[in-house]
Amino acid sequence: MGGKRRRGHRNGPESGGNIRIWGINPVMEFLCRAPDTIVDISVLPSFGRKKRQKALLASAEKRGVHARVIADFNRMGLPDGAVPQGVCALVTPTWEVSIDEIHTAWGSEVPLVVLCDEISDPGNLGAIIRSSAAFGVHVVMVSERNSARINGTVIKASAGTIVHLKVCSVKNTSRAIAALQERGIWAAALSASMSTRIWDADLKTPLALVLGAEGKGLRQMVVKQCDTRLHIPQSTGVESLNVSAACTAALYETARQRAVSA
Repeated sequence: MGGKRRRGHRNGPESGGNIRIWGINPVMEFLCRAPDTIVDISVLPSFGRKKRQKALLASAEKRGVHARVIADFNRMGLPDGAVPQGVCALVTPTWEVSIDEIHTAWGSEVPLVVLCDEISDPGNLGAIIRSSAAFGVHVVMVSERNSARINGTVIKASAGTIVHLKVCSVKNTSRAIAALQERGIWAAALSASMSTRIWDADLKTPLALVLGAEGKGLRQMVVKQCDTRLHIPQSTGVESLNVSAACTAALYETARQRAVSA
């Protein structure tokens, strides 16, 4: 577990705004895609015996990141129920971007944004980030009010794919939509109760998909701010999709339309 010790180590769960992550997939994703954001990696004594564990250690050594062996993760601040798989890391949240800087995330590409309004479940938010990364979303915007915060649990649910995009925290969802509209981005409210079928809409334009809270869905004031209202058709009598599943379906249709027109 040697290699150059390029970075120092810090005790405790988080320090200086850094975030503690855990699990083989998230840590490996950061090693492969954003190694410079890793402050430290800690592993249990038994780590390194299995194939994926060896691959992670080899990747860390290749990138000059020393993996420190510790007896347990009791001082790491991992939440109850966390499954670290023998490894955790402290990372710098370089995915953060302000609303004034979001245009830098897409450059010359057609913007694709997902705006999460009051999504409180970390698992749902992490799954949304994972689907967003898979389908080319540039920015995931998250309302500060009644929403899950980006933490290790969210990053675990995203399998570390948060490194592929930017995340923007917004204080007021309606104002955030207005700011996007000022940049020429079309805001589409997504809910089972909306009028237009998603495949009847033109999703090739600069687009922000707006998602609402679990259970109660989008607030009416947010819906009114949007340019259009979309739903994903489902079989009669079937309960509406979970918000993260709906996001995945909507992003797939968006990617399909954009690929066909390319």
